[in-house]
Amino acid sequence: ANLQAADMSHAMFFAATLSGANLSKANLSEALMGKAILTRANLENSDLRKVDLGGSRIADGRLMKAILDGADLRGATLQRADLSGVSANAVYFADSSMREVKFIGAQLRGSNFVKADLANANLTGADLTGALLTNANTTNTNFTDAHLPRSMERP
Repeated sequence: ANLQAADMSHAMFFAATLSGANLSKANLSEALMGKAILTRANLENSDLRKVDLGGSRIADGRLMKAILDGADLRGATLQRADLSGVSANAVYFADSSMREVKFIGAQLRGSNFVKADLANANLTGADLTGALLTNANTTNTNFTDAHLPRSMERP
């Protein structure tokens, strides 16, 4: 589906299948997309503020430079997704599977990663100030030049 630059704010896509869809530059702010299948979807430069993507599957998705501030992605699957340069402040990523995800240069201030699986993720240059990473799996996660929450700062 080609939904590039479409205005779908407040839309209901609960459990919708949009695998491989082109949603770049789309406005999906405050949309209800819980349990949606967005595998390999292109969401680059999209407005996803306060979107509900809880339990959704966005593996191999492209979300570079998207705006996700205040979004709910609890329990989502984002393996190998590219979220480089995103604005994802105060996002709920708790219990999400994000192995090998790219958050290069991402703004993640105050986001919740409690019990998230970030193994082998790349957070180079990301701003995690105030983020919660309690019980998150950060095995082999790259935090080079990242701004870490105080609980993770090295003495």
